[in-house]
Amino acid sequence: TTTNTTSTTISLEKQAEAMNVDLNYLKNLKTIAATGIRLENYDTQLEQWPNSGKVVMCQQSDQYVIVYQAFNDGIGKYAAKHNKFKGALGWQERRMTWFKTDFLWMMYRSKWAASKNQTTILAIKVKKAEFEKILLQAVPSSFSQSYHTSKKHFQKALKSSDIRLQWDPSHLPDGKPFKARRAVQIGLRNKHAIEWASGSQFVSIEDITEFVVANRTTRLIPLERPYVLSDELQRVLGVHVRRAEKHTDDSASDDENQTAQLSSSQ
Repeated sequence: TTTNTTSTTISLEKQAEAMNVDLNYLKNLKTIAATGIRLENYDTQLEQWPNSGKVVMCQQSDQYVIVYQAFNDGIGKYAAKHNKFKGALGWQERRMTWFKTDFLWMMYRSKWAASKNQTTILAIKVKKAEFEKILLQAVPSSFSQSYHTSKKHFQKALKSSDIRLQWDPSHLPDGKPFKARRAVQIGLRNKHAIEWASGSQFVSIEDITEFVVANRTTRLIPLERPYVLSDELQRVLGVHVRRAEKHTDDSASDDENQTAQLSSSQ
């Protein structure tokens, strides 16, 4: 066992030297790779992303969709260890809990794991069928003609809904908003928050805090692409995606005063 450990360490040291990166940083990347979370440079991904419209950006497989939440260390570490939130000290099932599919939106909200009570970042692999079930039951937090027949219908649906859908500006790695493209966040309460807490909808919960902290300035982030939505999901979400041949983040430079309605992860 000692020989194997030494051999692995030497191998990593050589790799780190060849890549001109810190050994601990490389170990961190290896740990993330072991979770199955795929990574890609932000600038490379821009060429594959729509630069406007409402877009459900996420990392996905045939079995799951990755979403993000941020918590204090007590709740976050418990959830990653037990694959559920139920039983965590401080978890409140009666309070609405929010998740985001867009990694950079989560980084903006948590200030890359530096915000109070958002120091543990979780990547939650939600079963794809459960993810779509949640989306189909979501009610937009603002009036949408594609979903509501009237403002009266909107108010009634909003009052009775236990799953909220909210669109906010996407964000760049430095936190500036990119107002042309909107990112989604979903809020759950009552029975849906209880089901979420049970862990029955998850494949796994991964604590990615060390990766987040180590990559605040590297522009290396989880690989994300637009989620392909059925016609029904497009109607419910009010999605209309417009694509462009070239995407740059320069258009966001004058958006620092843009405000968005924000909700904490829980």
